[in-house]
Amino acid sequence: AFKTGEPSIARWCAVLRELGEARFVMASPNLKYAAARQRMTGLFAKYGVAAHRLTLLGEADHAQQLARYAVVDLVFDSLPYSGGLTSCEALWMGVPVLTLSGDRVAGRHSTSHLSAIGHPELITSSEDEFIERACGLGRDVELLTGLRARLREDMRRSLLCDLSAYADRFTSALCEINFSSEK
Repeated sequence: AFKTGEPSIARWCAVLRELGEARFVMASPNLKYAAARQRMTGLFAKYGVAAHRLTLLGEADHAQQLARYAVVDLVFDSLPYSGGLTSCEALWMGVPVLTLSGDRVAGRHSTSHLSAIGHPELITSSEDEFIERACGLGRDVELLTGLRARLREDMRRSLLCDLSAYADRFTSALCEINFSSEK
């Protein structure tokens, strides 16, 4: 089953309609099946995006999956399940991830990652804000190029990649929780 809900596809299609010539790449092991590809093509068509603007990719080994980021300018995060490892890998490969922060833990992974690496401008809190920000990024090649050039280093310097600092903060949080519960 896909972890992407139809509301995400509707939101992405709103961006694609606004950006006229933009193309959309989706990768999922399920897309190796014709029925899954037809379902996706049908959902995008339902929201006004023609099949010729879609590239639907199925299974790939890890190296192939990472190589796919070379043809992607911007990743749109999904809901109700936000990207975890996928978002981290995209950021590491220098591809910005735009997220609509969910209302549950499962929908806030990318929010956490983007906050940790210092890119709150890629976190949105409403559908309208997501669409507006996505369209702005889609039209600003210079901004996207700048983000791509620094994302890996921003991530490398962040708490996400500093295990010692992460462990210290986690331990402090546990001590604080324990101390609070003893009162």
